[in-house]
Amino acid sequence: MGFGGLLSLQVEGVPQRMGFYVVDMFDEVNMEIRVPCGNIKVDEESLHNLLGVPKDGVDLLSIDAKKVWTPGVTGWRKKYNKDYITPSDIVSRIIKNYDDVSLNFQLDFLVLFISTMVECYAHGKCKLDVLDYFSDDSDVGKINWCKYIISRLKDCKKGWERKATSPFKGGLTILTLMYVGSVKINGMNMDVRVPPIKFWDLDRLKGREHVEVASGRFGDGIQRMLTKSFEEKREIEKRIQFLYKKYIEDARLEVICSSYEEIYNSKLGLTDDDHGEGAGEGVEYDVRIDAISLNGDETVEVLLEQKEANVFDCKEAEHGVKQHDMPSYSLGLTQEWAETKEHATPGV
Repeated sequence: MGFGGLLSLQVEGVPQRMGFYVVDMFDEVNMEIRVPCGNIKVDEESLHNLLGVPKDGVDLLSIDAKKVWTPGVTGWRKKYNKDYITPSDIVSRIIKNYDDVSLNFQLDFLVLFISTMVECYAHGKCKLDVLDYFSDDSDVGKINWCKYIISRLKDCKKGWERKATSPFKGGLTILTLMYVGSVKINGMNMDVRVPPIKFWDLDRLKGREHVEVASGRFGDGIQRMLTKSFEEKREIEKRIQFLYKKYIEDARLEVICSSYEEIYNSKLGLTDDDHGEGAGEGVEYDVRIDAISLNGDETVEVLLEQKEANVFDCKEAEHGVKQHDMPSYSLGLTQEWAETKEHATPGV
């Protein structure tokens, strides 16, 4: 089948802070994980080197999806007499039928791989979409699975938002292994002679996360966001102060101030002085403010777009993100459910 390398997989979960960091730093446009020491390419070659799955052969998504499953695929589905299939259902069937080498075993293994390593629904049930492209005579080992994985990583990241209500439904384990296998850190020994898929397990990932948090590595990217958010907040305060002095009687100014206070949970110190509290220095330096003054709702929209910006405070920055704002990851067997239940709301 071409999936023999996956038999060495040791990872049974991903620590939350590390998972958030890796997904957040994953750039689906350029297909790379952006880290301070250099970007990590996520392409067919690197995926093949990591997982050992085929990188040549048929492009699965170039095949027209079937409206009706073939008899072989339909027969496999009927072996699960329930509306939804979970990864644990498939594992149980594989264990009971360990000597099965038929199409049923291939589909069991394939659906388990897709649903735990590549993509699944938010409620953790198996995704069966890939079967729409299969015929009874399809050769699993002659499909370019690396290309398929890349397409799913792209789509899953596009649908992800940096908040607890938006679970990442893509290849979290794959991205994490790409990261820890490519970036060496002081304070933790890593045997580069052993493939990442075989070297890293949950305990080692937890140890790696602890070392990185303690050294501030996770904070590198978060601190840049904090700095940017703080600068944006100061800029908004300057602009509101300018509008306050120019349009003090305009009722829409009250709407803007209320939006600011709701977003940042703090009151504006507006004054009539050039250097009043909340205004900062050089309040009137930017004549471009006239372009987004009170001629419509543009200013309100600019403010509302900042609602998610000021998420962290300085103490939280050194730990990466707030625990209660941690996105959940619903990837079946690859998810560390104990931490998710304690600190986040899993996608169920």
